[in-house]
Amino acid sequence: FIKNDYNAIQFKDSKVLNTFYSNWNSNKRFSVLHLGDSHLQNENLPNKCRQLIQELLGDGGIGLIQPFSIVKSYDASFYKSTHSGTWTYGKSYILPPKLTLGVRGMSAKTEDDKATFEIAFNKSPSSQNTILTVFYSNIAESYGPIIMADTIAAVFLSKTGDVLKYQLPSKFSKIKFLLNKTNEIQNQFTLYGMSLSNSDDSAAVWHNAGVGACQYKSLLYEDKYEEQAAYLNPDLVIVDYGTNDFLYTNKIPEQLKSEIEKVVAKVKKTNPRASII
Repeated sequence: FIKNDYNAIQFKDSKVLNTFYSNWNSNKRFSVLHLGDSHLQNENLPNKCRQLIQELLGDGGIGLIQPFSIVKSYDASFYKSTHSGTWTYGKSYILPPKLTLGVRGMSAKTEDDKATFEIAFNKSPSSQNTILTVFYSNIAESYGPIIMADTIAAVFLSKTGDVLKYQLPSKFSKIKFLLNKTNEIQNQFTLYGMSLSNSDDSAAVWHNAGVGACQYKSLLYEDKYEEQAAYLNPDLVIVDYGTNDFLYTNKIPEQLKSEIEKVVAKVKKTNPRASII
């Protein structure tokens, strides 16, 4: 059933995979950013890739995670999400997007300071998932997050632009996200996405940015993609769309080639050293 002679990647010039080859053999963090649609969002394929690469290069953490409940979408295979309060949302398959989007392709906003969400893992993540990165809208009107790992409060580490970093305990099964209003100016909170990783920038991380039903052009509407993908600093970017571009018409649209070229150009501009598949 599996034809190993077909298990190959075609490329014009071996130099295009230089970053992939050199960083694979280094002792530094090896990061993959996987962009695509529904076959990624459920985590069946990406999580298997994550497990395989981490067997070879070590466990650098899960990478991008998403509280799918607040964007009214289906959960990942190895974690579930719930929420309280009122959230509005935008997703990269609904164009133009209702909210500004980042690399995860899903954003949610609330004006309710009592709003919460929770991510519950089927089994506790490995002890390498001790750094939680939060991509959010850093404006004066934003509520401050309170993050709990089970019953333990996450330790705030840093704030740089629209990025918050927290230290988590080495063992937990749930992440709960609450909001803290500390002054009268604060009236909203916008979440672009989150990521789990280890603390020493080593081993492999597989960032799954799949959004069900989206098309190639979806990436072109992610206004925060550049700054967030630059922060993730992938060695390899996998651009894995296609089905939804012709699913409903059963033909390849004339503009698809141009859209693919624009997507690849955006990926290259953001991470010029990254290899692209």
